[in-house]
Amino acid sequence: GGPAGSGSPRVAAVSGRWVEVEAGPRIAADRLRPGGGLEVAWHVLRGFRPAAVLDELGAAWEVGVPGASRAIENLRDEGRAWLVPIETSGRFEPVETRHFPYERAIDGRAMADELGTHAWVLALEPPFRERLLAATERVVDGRGGPVVREDEAGLHLARRRADDRPSGSAGTGLNGVGTTPPPGSFHGWLCRPSRRWR
Repeated sequence: GGPAGSGSPRVAAVSGRWVEVEAGPRIAADRLRPGGGLEVAWHVLRGFRPAAVLDELGAAWEVGVPGASRAIENLRDEGRAWLVPIETSGRFEPVETRHFPYERAIDGRAMADELGTHAWVLALEPPFRERLLAATERVVDGRGGPVVREDEAGLHLARRRADDRPSGSAGTGLNGVGTTPPPGSFHGWLCRPSRRWR
């Protein structure tokens, strides 16, 4: 919270699944001082080594939970969903995007445990959720040992324009009142009044 234009909010690592994609930049701009910074962080699954694991997961998910394979595309391209609303809002300077790729060995249990924390998985009826997680564990462990998961952390950095004026529009921007982020998404919104990126 904080009064409009105060730049006072310090909301760190709030899941974007609770923020409307289209409304988020407007709400942030209304709360930030001119020149205040908006950071949107996300996590992207880039793939696996061996590469076939991704297709095998999609096929296994589809058998257990029809339609679930679509979540893979959302997991692989989360940042773009947030970039366009920031750029088209007209309220921020040009967006700077940073990418931080990394990789890690992961076994079936660890992959299933992590997947089980995603909102779209938690929303499944228990039998479907159990099928999905069991299929995940089976595919990953079917390789005879841990696989290498290729991930990327991303960050959009935008500064509110000095000549920007508050929109004066109401609304919380909470989901259920408009656009909902895609299944499987996780994003953090951080608004802060700092003068430079740290």
